[in-house]
Amino acid sequence: MKKAIRVIIILVGLIGLCVFIYVRYEKHYRERWTSRTSPLHASTITDLCKRLELDANEKLCRLEKDVYAGDFYPIIKDKIQPKDQEWMDYDQINELLGAYIWDECYVNPGEKGTISCTYDLRGYGAATISTWFTPDGELTNLFMHVLKD
Repeated sequence: MKKAIRVIIILVGLIGLCVFIYVRYEKHYRERWTSRTSPLHASTITDLCKRLELDANEKLCRLEKDVYAGDFYPIIKDKIQPKDQEWMDYDQINELLGAYIWDECYVNPGEKGTISCTYDLRGYGAATISTWFTPDGELTNLFMHVLKD
């Protein structure tokens, strides 16, 4: 009986620690974006919600608070690289994010013809989504980042 109580106490403590770490991480993650970029325009938010097939009542789509590019990144990543499904390819990603292309996609001649594209939801290069594809258009890498100060 005492052993069961100890196990329960340890499990509750571990769950509490995990929740604490998660909350701290989420706060730090959001502060990182908001301190280095500016909010997205309402028209961009509306367009992204439509492209990502989000419900109008979704927190990001309600236009009640400032929304930053980084707020959309987890949703975009899940859309492009769904778990247990095939990843999107060059054509599908360009259909999804083509309106936000930052500069042109280019072929890397030194890397066997891989294709690299960068997208920017805000338009000034501070927070971008970079993609790399094989010459056949298969996604090999997806990277999202924000410029440092």
